Amino acid sequence: SEIIADESIETSDPCEYNFLSLLDTEFEQNTKVETLGVYDSTWVVGEESVYGYNVKLWKVDETVIGFMNHYYGGPEPYQSGPIISGMMGDNGKTEFTAYLKLSKGYSDWSASDPIIMDFVGDLSADGLKGSLENYNCVKDKSDIDMARSIHLLEYDMWGDLEEFENIQAWKNAFEYELNMTD
Repeated sequence: SEIIADESIETSDPCEYNFLSLLDTEFEQNTKVETLGVYDSTWVVGEESVYGYNVKLWKVDETVIGFMNHYYGGPEPYQSGPIISGMMGDNGKTEFTAYLKLSKGYSDWSASDPIIMDFVGDLSADGLKGSLENYNCVKDKSDIDMARSIHLLEYDMWGDLEEFENIQAWKNAFEYELNMTD
């Protein structure tokens, strides 16, 4: 028998930033936002050149939300942005897509090309381990700029991340970080 795709199911392009509207419709307003943790794989070269990745993760039901930072030479993240879609299974299998732009410390950050980072792997006591691919939303999306294996260890320099009573409280706490347009 032939499988026919259900055209009523919307597929979204991660390059079209609509994360906030998804948060408004996807979750019950009384669903608790649980902390998963901060995971880090950064290293310092010299006095202030930082390289690597940092991820802050929360979970709402089976959906993973949070933020990703990409460090590429300066003391602050080079690119940063929200995790716009993600899932975590009972076995720790974790997938997410992050929408990154130049960090807001750069004067031209809002005009920068969006970069999509796709992670597939596992979250366990050993940290967040898997593969990471990225592509530039303005260039050919089929042209993967980088594909690599990563291992981010749990990082508790700032203590535990806060849990939130509902998605609206989480959105209110991270209003600045979630604004990716101005």
